[in-house]
Amino acid sequence: MMPNNSLFPFLLLFASAPLVLSKSYTLLDFGGIEGDDSLSSCQKNGQAFNTSFENMVQGDVLVVPKGTYHTMGGIVGENLDGITISIDGTIVLSKDKKHWPRTGPGVKARVMEFFHFIRPNNLTITSSALPKIGGRGQDAGKDGIGMIDGNGATWWGIPGIGYLEIGENRPRLINIDSGSNVTIERIFFKNPPYWTTSMRVNGLEITDCKIEAWRISHDSHTIIDLSAFNTDGFDVTGNNIWIHDSTVWNQDDSFCVKDSTTNVVIENINASGVGLTIGSIASNVNNITFRNAYMYHTYKGIYMKFRGNGIISNVLYENIVMESPEQYPIWIGPAQQSDSSNPCAAHPCSLCWPNIPGMFLTSLFLCKPFAFCSLLCLFVSLSLFVFLIFDFLFLY
Repeated sequence: MMPNNSLFPFLLLFASAPLVLSKSYTLLDFGGIEGDDSLSSCQKNGQAFNTSFENMVQGDVLVVPKGTYHTMGGIVGENLDGITISIDGTIVLSKDKKHWPRTGPGVKARVMEFFHFIRPNNLTITSSALPKIGGRGQDAGKDGIGMIDGNGATWWGIPGIGYLEIGENRPRLINIDSGSNVTIERIFFKNPPYWTTSMRVNGLEITDCKIEAWRISHDSHTIIDLSAFNTDGFDVTGNNIWIHDSTVWNQDDSFCVKDSTTNVVIENINASGVGLTIGSIASNVNNITFRNAYMYHTYKGIYMKFRGNGIISNVLYENIVMESPEQYPIWIGPAQQSDSSNPCAAHPCSLCWPNIPGMFLTSLFLCKPFAFCSLLCLFVSLSLFVFLIFDFLFLY
């Protein structure tokens, strides 16, 4: 019996299509080398990643086995579809800035990112570690499983001097352009050289992850530690983004929503750094929720900053607990570091709050009137704030 004529071409195509079976590879299959930090091995490990991404097909899995893999950056995965990367060991970035790949000739050319994914779809970056229920990612990287060590101090340089030397010409650990349906889970990002991530994605979930960037203290943001700035945590742009059950301790924006972003929920998190941030913004941002956050000794708490025209609307900060915040619990206005005669510059801020008796540099909380700077904040809700300061409890 002949098949229905309308279906026959499709059945014929299906019958003649080759059956593609997914495969599982290890980095060693592509020439990776474990346990050797020589320049040659770092370059071979970087090339092993690049070769794997050039050869993998939908459904394939790349495993970084247990052990330590010193790796050079400039790793690019383009148009990866349905690929899983399981980091079951530790990846350590090469300390060799001189030989780091660049986008052009000369030492002043922009360095390449460590991982750069262009147009990935259904990409998963994971590890074999089992998350601790309710742990908010604090066990990520335990026993060297699921760790990416950025060797940040190499790029931060000498406190107060390194930035003058290197500026922001440093690699991000993960940069994603035009991605869709990306999952990152059970990864510990240690001491990133620059922004930990920069992700432009429609459909993103990050869970059970941890970021740490500090020099001498994991209890306070000292002037020495703050010299490791630009170590942003999770920076996201796009639509339908869910970040949850994760922890960030860093020296810049901890969880950061960037331009032209909608429908974001960031919840059940620990954060200490320069804040739960929206900005800086010169566009429209809508429907953003930060919920259930514990912020121990954070430098800033709530941070909304702008640099141009736009509208920030339908924002909810809910159930935020700050224990002894070290600078501004809440800052809404231009980026604090702006230093300009422009009326939109922060001198000291447009709106910052609260003025808590006995707080460090209380006078800085006495804010100037809000200046109109072509950015509107509409329907911003601040709900259930707890400040724990000098053994006093403040509820707002």
